Amino acid sequence: MCGGKDNDEPIPPPHPIELPDRANPPSTSHRPQTSSQRQPRPPTSNSQRVSSSARPPKTSDGSRRKSSHGDHRARDQAGSSLRRPSKTSDGSRRKSSHGGDHRARHRIPEVEEHTEDKTIIRRLNVLSTFIEQHAENFFPRNGPSSEETEEFDDPHTRHANIRQYLVQTIISCTVTRNGNSSSDRLAIVREIFDYLASYSNANDEQRENHLLELCRLGSRLRDAIENHSSRWTFDFSSAEGYIVMVPALMRDGEEVVPSQMFRIN
Repeated sequence: MCGGKDNDEPIPPPHPIELPDRANPPSTSHRPQTSSQRQPRPPTSNSQRVSSSARPPKTSDGSRRKSSHGDHRARDQAGSSLRRPSKTSDGSRRKSSHGGDHRARHRIPEVEEHTEDKTIIRRLNVLSTFIEQHAENFFPRNGPSSEETEEFDDPHTRHANIRQYLVQTIISCTVTRNGNSSSDRLAIVREIFDYLASYSNANDEQRENHLLELCRLGSRLRDAIENHSSRWTFDFSSAEGYIVMVPALMRDGEEVVPSQMFRIN
């Protein structure tokens, strides 16, 4: 070396220097696992996991109250098993007669129904309307005359007198008397047909069929009256100079529907 000593060895330090021990590299076995290295947790059953909302509340001493859901389920199952009918030998369920017997014991007694007043009034109006149509359709006002019945000879009063005769005969034979059989109706029709034959120029078959319909309407009126709790009658009385075309309808002696009259003059 230039300007130095012949010995180039380094001079040792006056005190030995102790170097610290180099720490061992950390073991990877103690490192926390990453999300990719974590093992998947085993799936738990829904029945094993208890929701906090389903847990029974704690009592004052810290213990859990027993849930009554199990008791309810047990009671429901017991009740449903009691309600189910037992099975027969072929596997079908027997029908329980408890419901039918219970309803039979508590059945409301039937109340006897009576005809309403308006039903009787309506049927009388229908009968009187058909009688008016019969007089208009089968007996012309200027038709033939007969000396046997002068009351029908006057064209002015012919229809009113025919209507009076028809309503009196139908009511007396089919309503106030029991003339509802087929033979009774045919006898009534024949009587009316022959009595008014001289004043009609219409088809005999049509007039006879219409008379049968009048008798049926009278029978329906009778059925309604018999099914009513009150007593119903007809008043044919009239003042002088009037013709009664529809009688007054009376219930227990009181007038319900006034009569319809035709004034002669």
